[in-house]
Amino acid sequence: MFRAVTLNRSHLAEWLDTPDRINSEATARSALSDHSVVRFGAFQDGTLRGCAKLILGPPAELGIWVTEDAQGQGVALALGLAALTHATSAGLGPVLYCSDPSNLRSIRLRERLAKRCVSTAVKGRGGEQCWQLSLMG
Repeated sequence: MFRAVTLNRSHLAEWLDTPDRINSEATARSALSDHSVVRFGAFQDGTLRGCAKLILGPPAELGIWVTEDAQGQGVALALGLAALTHATSAGLGPVLYCSDPSNLRSIRLRERLAKRCVSTAVKGRGGEQCWQLSLMG
């Protein structure tokens, strides 16, 4: 994870604090061993192309990042659906997904997820827009 974050530092830093938090192999190992979070990785030829973080909450909350070269390939959608499937099977209830309203890729991801799940707008935090997502029956 540290390598993917390092190689995509400027790309990720535009919207996320991930590059500040994952700044060494040790901080990556620590993040991966956090039992209050379930992580999902998308790999291509053994290289990490994206990561979803499902914070177990309550409420459960979803965060997703994708490497710059994997954008537009459905990686974030696959990660989001994997996390929502896990949340459903674990009985976590609706998952909170928040985004800066100017992060158009994140907004479009929520729209694509909404085609496969129930999406309800909820009060945002600060300047973020937030939704509760849950898979349909």
